[in-house]
Amino acid sequence: MESSTTFTVLYFGPMTELTGVRTEPVDAVAVPTVGALLEHLRGQYAAVAELDALLNTCAVAVNMDYVEGRDVTIAAGDEVAIIPPVSSG
Repeated sequence: MESSTTFTVLYFGPMTELTGVRTEPVDAVAVPTVGALLEHLRGQYAAVAELDALLNTCAVAVNMDYVEGRDVTIAAGDEVAIIPPVSSG
């Protein structure tokens, strides 16, 4: 059960494989922006070498709206999707 101070991070594709989870709660007080979230994930998954490079190429959506910039605020109750690049052939 998530607390009233958390937001949910959603992972897709290789991000799910690297983290081992599809979703996870993150404390919005400790991690209040997209930039802080990316740094938090780099620290949390520091042992996963490929994660850092993949995060550099991922799009981020907050509540289903793509966002740009690290200063975008994340609030408790939000859903943040980390979306890796997709290719097809």
